[in-house]
This record gives sequence, C-alpha cells and structure tokens, in this order.
Amino acid sequence: MKLPVKEQCTPGNLDTVKEAAKADLAEAAKAEKAEIAADKSLTEAERKEKETAVDTKKAEEEAKITAAENADKVAEAKTAGVTAIKGVHTPGNLDTVKEAAKSGLSRSSEGRKSRNRSR
Repeated sequence: MKLPVKEQCTPGNLDTVKEAAKADLAEAAKAEKAEIAADKSLTEAERKEKETAVDTKKAEEEAKITAAENADKVAEAKTAGVTAIKGVHTPGNLDTVKEAAKSGLSRSSEGRKSRNRSR
C-alpha cells in the first residue's frame, strides 16, 4: 500500500534547526574562549580583546543563521560560523614572548650604557 505524498514526508521545524546551529556556535565560542584563557603568551588586555572578538564574531554568525532560508543554508552558516570563531585566536608561544621581552630589555640596557658612557 502506498501512502499519500503528504504522509511520506514529515516537515521539520526550521526554527529548531536554527536554534541547534546557534547552540553549536555557542559551544565553539566557549571552547575558543577557553583556549584564549589558557594562552599564557597573552597579556590581560590582549585576552580581553580576543574574547570580545569571539563574542562579536559569534553575534555576526548568529545573524547569518537567523537569516538563512532553509536547513541547507543554516548548515552552511553554522559551518562557516564555527570556522570563523575558531579563527579568532592563534595560540602564541610563551617562550617567544619571553625572548622578545629579554631582547627588548637587552637593547634598552645597551642604550642606557652608551648614554652613561658619553657623559
């Protein structure tokens, strides 16, 4: 027995799909912020700046999900959004930061020594 076409397809709820996609963005943002918090090569100001950038990017990507016309567009927006959020922070290297600071101190101290010698 064949079912009528109306009974063969159960329509989904696009709003539910959008909410699930936004929840995935929220998880990506949470994970990115955890990586930022764990990055010891960042100053407190840099950390706050990157966390704000994550929030901004998340809001931008959520707007794209909200505007999506169908489930395929929602999936595309979600994938692009997660990738964009993950791209906010590139982990630094604390040893590189330390070396740069030492180099700066060394140059600063050499400058002082040469000024003292010229007096």
